[in-house]
Amino acid sequence: MNKRGTDRGKGKPHSSPAGEMVVFPLSSDVWNIIEKNQTSCQNIGLLLSKYVKWNVNWLATNLEAEFERLRKSKAQLLDKKTVYNPAVTVASNSASEASSHLRNYFERFKATLSSLEKSGWKVERLSNVKTQWRMVVGLGSGSILETSMTFHRIYGFPIIPGSGLKGLAKAYANTVENIPDSDQQITDVFGSQSSEKPSQGKVIFFDAIPVKFPKLKLDIMNPHYQDYYSDPSGKTPPADYLSPNPIFFLTVGEGAEFYFAVASKEEHLAKLAKGWLENALKELGVGAKTSAGYGYFE
Repeated sequence: MNKRGTDRGKGKPHSSPAGEMVVFPLSSDVWNIIEKNQTSCQNIGLLLSKYVKWNVNWLATNLEAEFERLRKSKAQLLDKKTVYNPAVTVASNSASEASSHLRNYFERFKATLSSLEKSGWKVERLSNVKTQWRMVVGLGSGSILETSMTFHRIYGFPIIPGSGLKGLAKAYANTVENIPDSDQQITDVFGSQSSEKPSQGKVIFFDAIPVKFPKLKLDIMNPHYQDYYSDPSGKTPPADYLSPNPIFFLTVGEGAEFYFAVASKEEHLAKLAKGWLENALKELGVGAKTSAGYGYFE
């Protein structure tokens, strides 16, 4: 669209609070609905990934190139808090429809585990574990906002992917208990990528889901000396007159209870995997920024 005030079918022009004309990368009808119901959007993942305002020069003919161009040009993004704050508002509403979706999903998840047990699988559950402080999983995932978080794709509540939990449990076994990859226990639980004898692991790590919809907290990284770090010539000194660069991101708040489960057809392997995972959550932490105290469970 080259003319302001024209609906080109990909997004509708809109005046921002600052008076700047912006469009949304959505069809006009969807755009109208979201604008009226921004804070009641029940899927936070959708809110974060789609409800982003772009300036009037948005060209939806080459999305991949356009995202890359906009990602590199922070000036073309409006205040990110206009996206994050509604997500925090939605998550703070304990009576929201999102909580209802989570409760129903949680019941179906437990029914699935029970069904597996009736089919001969051994299921080990880990419940009553809560985040000691804040946690963020998927911070570095691809996002036009630079920072991201992993949400259930359909229902929009935070999850910890089973693939990540599997890697976490293996890291604990390798680094804390000093069990090498060649050990049969490692091969049985996690499988092997050996070119000579590749094998599949015998334990399933399920996505961890929150027992209740957790509170989301808006957090901030505030790196200093950006000009110093980004100057390839090395001529910019790390001086105090350089402005900090605040970067907002979402976290799961402290005290959030998650439900973990692993399953195997061999009971001792399920118990072994559960033990490694439980210890890893307490001692290694999950997700990003664990060295700063994020992602630990009690």
